[in-house]
Amino acid sequence: MAVDFKEDKDKPRLATCATHNLKYDPATTWGCVLCRKKQTRRISGYAVVGGILIAAAAVFLAVQMMAERDEAPPPAIRCAKAHAADSGTRVEKKAVDCLTTVSQKVETCVLDLAGREDVQMDRELCLDPFMSLDETCPGAYSLEDSVGEAIYSSGDGPAWPDVRAAVEAVQEEIEKCVESGSYNFGLRLTVAGATGAVEDVILSNAGFDTPAMRFCVSEVLRALTFPGSGAGSYTVAAMLNADILSRNRPEKDDPRKAEFEKFLSEQRVKEAGAAQREALQREREEKNRQYQEAVRANSANP
Repeated sequence: MAVDFKEDKDKPRLATCATHNLKYDPATTWGCVLCRKKQTRRISGYAVVGGILIAAAAVFLAVQMMAERDEAPPPAIRCAKAHAADSGTRVEKKAVDCLTTVSQKVETCVLDLAGREDVQMDRELCLDPFMSLDETCPGAYSLEDSVGEAIYSSGDGPAWPDVRAAVEAVQEEIEKCVESGSYNFGLRLTVAGATGAVEDVILSNAGFDTPAMRFCVSEVLRALTFPGSGAGSYTVAAMLNADILSRNRPEKDDPRKAEFEKFLSEQRVKEAGAAQREALQREREEKNRQYQEAVRANSANP
C-alpha cells in the first residue's frame, strides 16, 4: 500500500510535556492540559491574594484619613468669655471650656460640609447644640450674654453689638416670617469684610415651626448689609432672641406723639414769654418805687 507523505506532512508536530509526559501542540498552546490547569489555579490564587491586599490597603488608608481628621487642629475661633476666663475673673473655667468645645464642634461640622451639594439641612443641624447650651454648659452663655457677645467668631470682624444692630433694624420682617413676636434660634453668619455683604447664612434647625419660616428669615438676613472690617471675610455665631433684640427696637413715628410734643414746645415758649413779661413788669415797678421815694425825699428837704 502506498504511503501518502503529504498527509503526514500536514499533521501537527506534537511535543511531549517534560513534567507530565503528555502530548500537546506547541503551535496552539504553551503546555499540556495539566500544566495549563495548574497555571490557571495559580493565577486565581494571585487574584484573590491581590484583592485581599487591595482591600487591606484601602482600609488602612481610610483609618489613616480618619486618624488625621481626628488629630486635625480645631478651627481657629474666638469663643465668648474666653478672655474673661484668661483674665482670672469669676467666670467658671469649666463652663468656658465646655462652650469652646461645643463651638469648635459646630464650626467643624459646618466646615466639613462646605462645598457639598444638598446638605443645607445637615448644616442647619450643626447649629442645634446652641439651643441647649443652658443644659450642656451651665453658666457658659446666657441670653443676657448675647447682648454683648457672640457665641464665637472668626476673622477680623467688628464687635457683635455692631453686627446685631443690623438685625435689630429688621425685627418686624423677622416677626412676619415666623408669624409671631416671639422667636429664638441660632445663627452663623459669614460677611465679606470689604463690602459688608452676606456670603453665607445658616440658621439652626430648631427654633422654627416650618422650613418656610426658616427660609424666609434667611432671605431677610441675606439682604442686609453688615458693618465691614476692611479685611477678609469674618464669621459670627450667636443666638437671636426676640426679647433681646426688642430692647433696642427702633421707635415708630407716632403722629399723636409728634402733635403732643409740638404742643408742649409751644407752651414752653409761651411760658417763657410770660415769665419774661412778669420780670419786666417787676423791674418797672421797682424803678418806679425808687423814683417815687427820691421825689418824696427831695420834697422833704427843699
